[in-house]
Amino acid sequence: MKLLGHLEMTTVDYFVPYYVNEQQSEIRGIKRGWYTMDERGELCSGPFLSPSECLRRVSQPGNASMPVWLH
Repeated sequence: MKLLGHLEMTTVDYFVPYYVNEQQSEIRGIKRGWYTMDERGELCSGPFLSPSECLRRVSQPGNASMPVWLH
């Protein structure tokens, strides 16, 4: 029997654009628009005017882990 030793796992956060429509915004109590959604399905930041703006803001250095809520 061979032991493999300690395995390290690296987590990689990823974000996808998600549109919150008028009905969803009323249910969630947030403005409608584009938000970034993480791998757990949680909204992270927004609203933004477009999906490309979502990704551009998250990809800027120092912003990936810092939510930006613009209520």
